[in-house]
Amino acid sequence: ASVVLDATYKQYMIRMIDVHLSAAADFTFNGSIDAGSNYNVVKMASPYATYHREGDASEAGIQYRGTEDSTLSTAFQPLAADMNIDAEITQSFLDMELATKMKLAGAIGVVILLIMSSMIFTNFGFYSGAGTVSVLIDVEEALNPEDKTLNAFILATSPTFGMLSSEGDYTISISGSSVYSGNFKLNGEGRGSIAVEYSNFFTANGIYTLTVDIKGTSDSDTVDLQKIADSVRGEVPVFDGSYPLSKDDNVLINLQFKTSDQFSDYISPWVTGTIRIFHADEVFDEGEGEGYWNDDGNRDFMEVETILFTVEGASINWQYSSGSTDNGVSLWLDPSEFYSEGSGDYAITIEFSNDLGDDDSIKNGQTFWKWFHLCKTKGNGSCDGSQ
Repeated sequence: ASVVLDATYKQYMIRMIDVHLSAAADFTFNGSIDAGSNYNVVKMASPYATYHREGDASEAGIQYRGTEDSTLSTAFQPLAADMNIDAEITQSFLDMELATKMKLAGAIGVVILLIMSSMIFTNFGFYSGAGTVSVLIDVEEALNPEDKTLNAFILATSPTFGMLSSEGDYTISISGSSVYSGNFKLNGEGRGSIAVEYSNFFTANGIYTLTVDIKGTSDSDTVDLQKIADSVRGEVPVFDGSYPLSKDDNVLINLQFKTSDQFSDYISPWVTGTIRIFHADEVFDEGEGEGYWNDDGNRDFMEVETILFTVEGASINWQYSSGSTDNGVSLWLDPSEFYSEGSGDYAITIEFSNDLGDDDSIKNGQTFWKWFHLCKTKGNGSCDGSQ
């Protein structure tokens, strides 16, 4: 009877029991990939035979049957040569001796063990897998702040005597714990790719390991992803206490995010938050330094504006309480949206939460220096009265 052998297992055992020849002949084997129209699959085989002739203890041994070797051959593979129909004649098949079985059962009992590591039918589909596999995470993965997808490329080669599998599995892990898994496809050249949104696997800052596996052949690559911010500072780069800022110019605020490691570089996270602007009715004090401008002191202040914002890597979008919106790579605040109380000292506080990862707690920050002065300026840069 015919049977379909697929790549479910790497090894198969085929038993042929009660085989009794009608005439002396070689016992051979072949397979078909077209439902029996042709029997010509490519094979690799290294046959061995044991024998022990009746009546002569010296005629016994084990030998390699080189003449019956198959090296990528499509011909029928001999399993036992010159099999005789006489049950009293000793006959050996691979490493099985048949004489005793012939006498007891009155027929031929043949057990064939095909070990796929030494006899692989490549075209027949007996075994598929990969000889080698390599995976490479996109070299710009951690460098592009706008990127929110993990991309990787796979290259695999065929096993020495087998077919290259058309698919494989992958796992993403951090600190030894799996956080996501899936599968991928390979084309005819053994190339494949993986694309996974960060939201599917990102849990915390750290080194993520991507491991690919094709039926036991595996490879891995790593990437350091820092997407969770623990703090923020709004730098006001054009204010140093020497001169006030003009109410007619947008105020530049550079949002600088850091992880819990305060000695690390700034990162480009994905966050959602609120900016609150406060006003204190004060005249500009010339010559004051950080100690004055970075402390509330005796200021009597009130909230004058609330702004909603989102940061997506290097892009910022914000909306004023009036409903007007703006966006850019830096935060440029329009004074006309919050200058209702006129000239004075202004401060900004920042609240945000991370959009990626398991930490959704509220984080806080402020401008640096915390306070800056905004007024109508004259040509020499000083305030024009209390305008």
